[in-house]
Amino acid sequence: MWNKSEIPSRMNGFTLLELLMSLSLTSVLLAVLYGSFYQSSFGVNKISKINNEASRFNLIYKHLRLQLQKAVDIPESGHSVFSGDSRSLTFVSALPPLQGHAGLYKYQLSSGIQDSELVVTPYQPQVHHSEMFTLKDSGPLQITYKTDHKAESEWQTQWQDKPHLPALIRIKFTAQDLLPPLTVAIRRGGYES
Repeated sequence: MWNKSEIPSRMNGFTLLELLMSLSLTSVLLAVLYGSFYQSSFGVNKISKINNEASRFNLIYKHLRLQLQKAVDIPESGHSVFSGDSRSLTFVSALPPLQGHAGLYKYQLSSGIQDSELVVTPYQPQVHHSEMFTLKDSGPLQITYKTDHKAESEWQTQWQDKPHLPALIRIKFTAQDLLPPLTVAIRRGGYES
């Protein structure tokens, strides 16, 4: 075998110090990688939540426009159900049978300081079921009404106890800067009485 003089002074392999250093470097690198992975997954979750809320707001926005166009003038207790001021709006509109629950529905849009609410209730006295949708971070609403389509006529902040529906309705969501005001012309079909 080997003589003592032939044995190398250092054997091939790693020393304990080298192993400890490599384990320390590996753990530091893994900690940095885990931190960046955690931050990126947190960012993806936050963006997904914002996208979901924006999609929900857009659906409510489009539904509100469609239902306002089909608003029905129904007299109740001597005056029209359609009424509103600069911060709230109440109207009745018909849902087509394709959306599951066809019939007349009462819509109540009200403004809060930060959020707005849309409450949808079947327009039948015996039914007390309603759906409420919250428009998060929409800010206070600014609702105005116009009697005709003429450019020179003024927008009004009140529409109560009028004998007819307004020609135009404009709803501005003050906190949604990127969203244009919702301006709707009510269709004058065979719905009015």
